[in-house]
Order: sequence, then C-alpha cells, then structure tokens
Amino acid sequence: VRVYRSSAHDVVAERIADADVVVVNKVPLGKETLYNAKRLRLICLAATGYDNVDTEYCKANGIQVSNVVGYSTDSVTQVTVSGILELATHIREYTSYVSDGSYSSSGRANKVTPVYYELAGKTWGIVGLGNIGRKVAEVARAFGCYVIACKRTPEPDIECVGLDELCRRSDIISIHTPLTSQTRGMIGTECIKLMKSNVILYNAARGAVTDER
Repeated sequence: VRVYRSSAHDVVAERIADADVVVVNKVPLGKETLYNAKRLRLICLAATGYDNVDTEYCKANGIQVSNVVGYSTDSVTQVTVSGILELATHIREYTSYVSDGSYSSSGRANKVTPVYYELAGKTWGIVGLGNIGRKVAEVARAFGCYVIACKRTPEPDIECVGLDELCRRSDIISIHTPLTSQTRGMIGTECIKLMKSNVILYNAARGAVTDER
C-alpha cells in the first residue's frame, strides 16, 4: 500500500503504473493517465461523482469503478436548504440592518426590501432525483412546497415533468444531477428564459451542469 497526500496531474500516471487498485478523491483519471496502468482492475472514488474518471476507457479495459453512495446525502441536503433559505429570506441583509444600527435609526417599524419569501405554497423543482434529490424533496414538502422533478423514469409520489415545464412552473429550482456529457451545460440561456423572473436557482451539483456564459 502506498499513500500520497497530493497527486499533481503530471505524476499520477507514474504513481499508478503498477497498481492493482487505486483509491482517489478529486484526482482526474483520464485515458492519458490510465494508459500505462496495465495491472489496474479497480478504481475506488472516495466521493459520489464519476466525472473525474474516463468511465468509457475503464469499461473498455476491464477496470471497475466504484464510489461511496450516500456519504454526502444529508450534508448536501442541509447545504442546499440553507442556501435556498438564505436566498428566500435574505437573513444576512436583515441581520446587518439590525446589527449596524440602521433599524434603530430608521424610525420605521418595518423593512420590506429585499423581499422576504415564504416557502409554503411555492413549487420546488428538482433536477436529478437521486439520493440527494429525494432527501431535498422531503425537506421541501416539510416547508409546505409542492415538489416536481425532472427525471427520466416516473416516481409514484412525485410529479415528473420535462425540463422546460419544470423551468416554467418552479418558484425554486435545485440541481442535483451528476455531471455527464448529457447534463453538461443543460441549464443555460434557453432554460433561464423560461423561468419566472423571481425564481431561486440553486446548483448543488457540479458547476458545469449550468452554462454561465
């Protein structure tokens, strides 16, 4: 067993050249890196996504690839909901307004901007209904939201719709899909044009799922 705390791209190929099993996290393993690893039979990812690995090359060369299913479900759900609550309630702005003395000196009983949105009654659209997406759906429902999802196969308890319809109907959209050749850049200009003007869009997936150009 050999352990490397960091692996610069230019030394990864050398380090795995005679390995049978490789355990990695956030280390890209492409064809050019894997080419000389003739003994390699298993890549274990200490994460959930496969986008750092050339899975087609691995499949063609008999290399199994596994990940850690479910290790971040609760934490990513919590971060997602925390981020959306911040965007809906603007708690940071209101906290600053009180703590810096602005509220006391304003002479007004209420501050009405930025607008504070209640989640109850809103439609929450979920793109990618895996372990994380389903957990987020549970929390969204607990807040009183109606949940719809963009998913290839039907779900018995969630209304599944196409991406365009989800963009048109949702007040909140959270993204939890893996990054693949099909999902890269899937949320871009055309999708945004369909969305409501005050939609909350939260990407909890890989950044490249959204096209920010």
